[in-house]
Amino acid sequence: MHGQLDRLLRLSELPHITLAIFPDDAGDPAVFPYQGFLMLDGRVILDLPSGEVRFAPEDAGAWVRMMDAALAGSVTGDEARALIAAASAALRT
Repeated sequence: MHGQLDRLLRLSELPHITLAIFPDDAGDPAVFPYQGFLMLDGRVILDLPSGEVRFAPEDAGAWVRMMDAALAGSVTGDEARALIAAASAALRT
């Protein structure tokens, strides 16, 4: 687990990656999908058990709004890295 947390810390420092964490005190996000999805260059890739569905930028508006709403309750950057570091430290005790 320490290796995974360390990897997240390193990835979070890359300029093209935004790592968002929902802190325990944030509550449940107002809007959050039940399936995984990726947003790459304005496109959305929806990950389903039967395969993937791709949405072009002009069709991805609902997913962009959902991601924006979810991100509003998250922490990123230094705050996210502090939570990861705290979780790693807690595992050591």
